[in-house]
Order: sequence, then C-alpha cells, then structure tokens
Amino acid sequence: MKRWLVVALLVSFFLGCYVSTVAAVELSVIHCWDGARTEWVDELLRAFEERNPDIGVTGVFAGTCATRLPERLILSIASGAPFDVAMVGPGTLASLANQGELLPLDDWLRAQRISRDLFLPSELRGAQWEGRLYGLPFTTGDGNLLFYNRRIFEEVGLNPDRPPTTFAELDEISKKLYRVEDGVATLIPFSFAYQHSQAPLWWLYAGGGQFVSEDGSEIHFTDGRALEIMDFLRNYINQRVGGPQNIRGTRREFLASQIAMFTRGNHVWGEVKAEDSDFPLGVGLAPKHPDSQWTGATRGGWYYAVPSSTPHREEAMKLLYWLTVPKESAGYFVLRQGRPSPVIAYNRDRLYYQVNPYFGVIVEAVMNNYPIANILGYDEAAALFNSEWTRLLRDHSLNPRAVLDDVARRVATILREAKDSSRR
Repeated sequence: MKRWLVVALLVSFFLGCYVSTVAAVELSVIHCWDGARTEWVDELLRAFEERNPDIGVTGVFAGTCATRLPERLILSIASGAPFDVAMVGPGTLASLANQGELLPLDDWLRAQRISRDLFLPSELRGAQWEGRLYGLPFTTGDGNLLFYNRRIFEEVGLNPDRPPTTFAELDEISKKLYRVEDGVATLIPFSFAYQHSQAPLWWLYAGGGQFVSEDGSEIHFTDGRALEIMDFLRNYINQRVGGPQNIRGTRREFLASQIAMFTRGNHVWGEVKAEDSDFPLGVGLAPKHPDSQWTGATRGGWYYAVPSSTPHREEAMKLLYWLTVPKESAGYFVLRQGRPSPVIAYNRDRLYYQVNPYFGVIVEAVMNNYPIANILGYDEAAALFNSEWTRLLRDHSLNPRAVLDDVARRVATILREAKDSSRR
C-alpha cells in the first residue's frame, strides 16, 4: 500500500510539473510584419509568455498588409475561430467596429487607468468609430518627409542642411538638380514615381486643399485650390523634370544618385540605411504651400484590436496591453525601426536620436499631418482619387477640372453607398 502511495505521489508531482509548463490558454495574434520584423514580433510574444507563463501565444504572419491581412482576419471572424488579437488598419477597424466585431476599449482603459493622453491624438483618431475607441496604436502614420541626397546638394552648390520647405523653394533648387547627357536625363531632381500610395492626398493637403468633409458628406477637392496644386505640379514636371516621360524612380535609382529627392513615409530611413549604411541621406519636412498648416495627411498608423468573439477576452487584453503600451515592448519595437512611437513620452528618449539623427524631423512630420477621421468607404474613395491624380500628372492631355469633377461624382457615390449599407 505504501508503495502505491509513493507511486501516486510521484505521478502527481510529475503531472503537476508538466501542467505548470503548459499554458492554460493559447492565444493567436495576426500581423503583417515581414522580414526581420517577423522575428521581432516573435521576440515580443516570447517575452510576453515569460511574464505570463499561463498564456501561450502564436504569431501568424498574414502576408501583405493591404490585402491578405484584412482578408484572413475577416475570414477568421466569419468562421467562428477568430484571432484573439489582430493588427488592423483604420479602414478595417472602422468596418469591423461598425459591425460590432471588435471590443470597445474605453471601459477597459478606465479600469486600467490608462489615459488617452498617453497617445498622440492623431494616432487615436484612426482607432475611433462613432466616438468610441476600438484599437490601440503601436506605430504612427507615415509623416510626409522629403528624403534627399546630401552629396548631390553639395556638388551643385546647395546647402545640404537646408532642404526646400515650400513649393517655390522646391521649384527653385530643382533648376540645379536636372542633368542631361546626350539627350538622356541622368539626374532627376524629384521622383513622382517613388512615392507613397497616399502621395496625391499628401500633395492636396500640403497645398492647402482638403479631400472631403469630416463626415464624408461634402466633396472639397473640386475647389480652386486642388486645381492650383495640379497646375504647379504639371509645370514643375515639364520645366524641372523634362516632361512626363521622365517620371521615374526607385530606391535603387536613388541609391545610385540618379534621383536627388523624393517624398515618402518615415519607414524609408531604416530601409535606405539597411541597404547602404554610409549613404549621405538627408531628411526634411515635405515642401508645402505657405498657406497650408499641413505637410500631408494621415489616418493613423497600425493598431492592435481584440475581436469581440474571442473566447479569451481577459488574456487577449493582457496581450493587447503588452503590444501597445510598455516601453520595453511597444516602445522598443518602433525604436528598432527608427520610427516615432504613438506614446508621446517615448519620443523624448535620446536613444531614438542615436538610432536616427533626424528623429526630431520625423516626429515633427507626424505632428504636421492632417488627421483624417474614420469614414466608411474612405479607402476605396481615396484610392480612386490617388489613381486619377497620378494619371493627371502623367498625361497632360487630360483636362484636370473634367477629371476631378468626374472623380468627385464617383467618390460621392462610394461614400454614400458605404454609409447606406451600414444602416441595413
């Protein structure tokens, strides 16, 4: 009898040890961070597990951020087996929140004594739907930045510490940055090809224009300001770039000193330095019209949200907190990329400036973006505008007013139908 008692105690002991090493709850988080950033996400998740040994987490790389991420998230929710925490963009967040598929976070924030003031207001705006918060930001939206080759500036007699800040200055210095050999342009002052997909909207707001009203009920880009901006850009392309045929550009051409300047988001610093750590990269705020308060526009960066159908709400909220709030996790994740944090206080850390000496400029660019409110149908409407704006830059036989008037009618239809469908 004693022998069986000893055996029973030993079995109980070892089973206890085994159970203690197996997580009681298994969570899954979907994201679209590729390359080295996939490993960085996994590191964050392993660190979370060390602090929460009763919770296991599996990170799932979705694929492309624009298409595969929302597709897989929506499919998981529809199948009844949702990811417990999900990386979402503003458009996906608004759509899912409107359908009741995401947990509102306001009561949880109050219970955790987390103030909204912790975050940049522009980043929280993209996480709101009808006044309630449905996600927490962990990156900032792309600030509209001017990237330029400091060495080329010096070679043509320009001050490498004084990039152009206005449309007029951009036009003036570009006279020195256009180079032709044997009838072929070997140096293009500015690339309209190597830009962010939202570049047309950036130009619109930097020029003092506006896309639509806050609620999406009014179209504003058919006013005179948008036409003035398009007129300036077309003249610049003809006079400073050598015509639409010279609209070209890639990061490879920039690194090869075939392009002097371009505008893109804050992620470019890390990308360029990863390819050539010694490249003479300069960074400034994107040029704007003197009358404009903004250098671009943003709907915010990326957010983590919790699907309302997760069976593990409490554990999912713990993971949400870890991925978005603490400095050693959320702050460090963006620091490794040389990007600003949506947590205001973290951007004051001098360590950021050791990673990227232009970090102050990048933060300023984020703060100088017009914060666009969440509107159903916005992504489709903006994509249409961006596409047609780009077409006007490349085909100067098109009439800008006629094209923009047509786009306005189609955008109004998109936004109206999106609003109507949400009421059904």
